[in-house]
Amino acid sequence: GGSVRYLGFGTQTRAVRSLDTDTKAPWGNAAAARPLTSISCAAREQRSLRITLIFGGFIAAVAVAFYPIFFHPLTHTEDYKQIQKINRAGVNQADVQPAGLKIWSDPFKPKS
Repeated sequence: GGSVRYLGFGTQTRAVRSLDTDTKAPWGNAAAARPLTSISCAAREQRSLRITLIFGGFIAAVAVAFYPIFFHPLTHTEDYKQIQKINRAGVNQADVQPAGLKIWSDPFKPKS
């Protein structure tokens, strides 16, 4: 069943059997007369979905990597203040500061 079309590729011509109109279908011509583009359209949708999922997965991985680096310290400032107090308890700032630079001051301390 089906019709035969001739497709030209440069100097070569090929006969291609078309499946879009199958005359021997038991349910009749109207139901079988589907264009082949519906099959390729589904394949295109599947490919675009796969690309979207890969791209979305990459964005999610970057977001997950940025959370502990940027967002957690930004939202938990009190925890980091306590950690800085403990870590800098026995450090004399003048001894560790390079020559010519002013001594480091606490950025969380209100300016007076």
